[in-house]
Amino acid sequence: MRSATYAWVSGADYVPWRQENNDRIQLVADKKEYAVGDTAQLLAASPYQTPVKALLSVERGGILSHEVIDVERNSEVIRIPILDKYAPDVYASLILVKGWMPHRRRRRSAWAWRR
Repeated sequence: MRSATYAWVSGADYVPWRQENNDRIQLVADKKEYAVGDTAQLLAASPYQTPVKALLSVERGGILSHEVIDVERNSEVIRIPILDKYAPDVYASLILVKGWMPHRRRRRSAWAWRR
């Protein structure tokens, strides 16, 4: 027999999320259903410890709304007001964008030295 439970937390300090190598982040909603006028709170479990830019979109068969936001820490709570146009259902998508980090040394590949 095996059982498991999960607890999702958010805070100003670094949270050591379980990392998987599947190019996905977890968005965890505070409720299963929302009504027009509610505000959805989504916990974004980011793999990055430093601030990053992100593209947040609300979709259903196409993009209904989008915005570029700052994700300041790896346990950011994102708030999305539930609008009339989101009925009967939508989903949220978050794409994190992190550029080159100058403090990391990059190894040159062999082809870069050839002429």
